[in-house]
Amino acid sequence: MSLFNVLVGSEFNFIKGEKSIEDIYAKVQKKFSTLCDDSFLCSDNCKDGHNQPEWKHHVRNALTSMKARGIVKKGKRGYWIF
Repeated sequence: MSLFNVLVGSEFNFIKGEKSIEDIYAKVQKKFSTLCDDSFLCSDNCKDGHNQPEWKHHVRNALTSMKARGIVKKGKRGYWIF
């Protein structure tokens, strides 16, 4: 199962309060370490990708999906509210 599907399925129920994106990455990586491959970069996946792990892109996409469903909210810049 993909990290995106796992995160959407869990609805990020393992995170509470207002968290920075870096805190979210750390919690996701700790909980789902086997799905967080730091060696596979965004730049390996698409031509306009950056030099950060692709799994972080999946985290952001899952957050956006959960925001659309009203499960999480955007906080101040770089923060999400669970």
